[in-house]
Amino acid sequence: MRIKYNIFLFLIFIPLLTFITSCTSETRLDSEEAHKLCETYAEKVEWIKSATAADLSPTEELSAVAKRYNSGGTPLCLFEVTAVEESDTETGLPLKLTLLIKEVYCGDTSLKDLEIEGFTGLTVTENALAGQKYVGYLNSRDGLCLMNPYWTFLVTDDNTLVSPYGCPLENEEEAAKGNLSVDSRNYTGQKLDYFIARVKEDG
Repeated sequence: MRIKYNIFLFLIFIPLLTFITSCTSETRLDSEEAHKLCETYAEKVEWIKSATAADLSPTEELSAVAKRYNSGGTPLCLFEVTAVEESDTETGLPLKLTLLIKEVYCGDTSLKDLEIEGFTGLTVTENALAGQKYVGYLNSRDGLCLMNPYWTFLVTDDNTLVSPYGCPLENEEEAAKGNLSVDSRNYTGQKLDYFIARVKEDG
């Protein structure tokens, strides 16, 4: 009887273990798969490139970014665009985005459920962004949201990450010049849980 019970537990445990490890395992995409993913979500990620005026390096690897940001308390957040409006500020950027912080993975967890403002110089339709979720490091100063565009990703409905710098076919030449973070583009196609696990490991 005990043998049958152990076999039953084994049969239950294996699928459960497979499910858990699949959430945090690496997903490998070839260049064509990454290209299709970037093409599908292009309108939802391009705005990220102009969302900050901060002086940031595009060539840093995740380990360096995570180590500096995590130790500095910069929050890594999952946030949702809840509103897109014309900007009435003097930022020089035409669109204002209202961002609702849904989760905080590193940094100040009290920021969860807080709404902050972000601005972008790229004109996009409200339907393209409203309701979309993203993950990235956020820093709010006087209501103005700053982010690192090289490490901000769209999170699709199935928790797949898409970076505006993530398509090897389109960005190969720029990457070769050192103008893009090759490391960040490698996370296009990865799952959110895998990325968060890497950030916590590297930080």
